[in-house]
Amino acid sequence: MNEAVQQHPEPPASIPHWRREDPTCRKDPFRRLMVWPLESLLTRQPPEVSRDFLDHYFQFLDILFAEEMGGYERRCRMVLQALRVIHGQSLTWDVFYADPRTNRILTHALRRLITFLDSPTGRWAWPHTVSRPSKSGHTPTSEEAEQVILTLRDAWRNAEFNSDPTEEARGG
Repeated sequence: MNEAVQQHPEPPASIPHWRREDPTCRKDPFRRLMVWPLESLLTRQPPEVSRDFLDHYFQFLDILFAEEMGGYERRCRMVLQALRVIHGQSLTWDVFYADPRTNRILTHALRRLITFLDSPTGRWAWPHTVSRPSKSGHTPTSEEAEQVILTLRDAWRNAEFNSDPTEEARGG
């Protein structure tokens, strides 16, 4: 996050709106955290999932977490602030992702997401949310949507496996 103090030029209009608003994704660490499990799909060459898919994914998260979104965002910002005190300008996103508090936030959010996706409402809402064209004109394929769900399920299982039950018992 050393670049956090640098000024960024205005990105071109061809960049999706969620990246134009904040090209380095620092304003909303919760959204960045929720994209982290999908990074391998987005960064492969060629990508398995278009970055334009994130518009749909964020819309789905906004629907699912409606009232809770602010709480998730606050908790992520609190973790980032605590880590900045320790790491200062050497803080990286990898440090944020590796923090046990971040893992608890991710585990909780993914548990809610997967539980909803497994419900009748979720099974209806997911394809209806992701099958519309995005602002860029991209319409996700059913393969992209399915690959995202499979990846999120794997991330949730891994997060659950790596969570510390003693921390959860203490309310950590």
